[in-house]
Amino acid sequence: MTTLTRESSADGKVTLKSGKCTFEFTRRSPGVLEVRIEGTDKGQFGTAALDEIAMAIVRERPVELTVAIAQHLSRTGNLIQIYSDPSLFEARKGR
Repeated sequence: MTTLTRESSADGKVTLKSGKCTFEFTRRSPGVLEVRIEGTDKGQFGTAALDEIAMAIVRERPVELTVAIAQHLSRTGNLIQIYSDPSLFEARKGR
């Protein structure tokens, strides 16, 4: 069984680690949550990653995200924005 760890830092960043996969959640500004995924999630996180996103939505509506699967699985509709164009993402991230 793979162990899941959750670390949070003073700047609000939350890191979930399990096996060879890491999810990093960073609040860039009010209403903007950046999610970075490194490795492959093979189900070892259960709902932990989506729970982090759900908590961000509860804290600060609406939230902009860059994870397409989160939008699909969370059934949050337009509360989550997906950017496939890196330059558009960078421009929105700066706001």
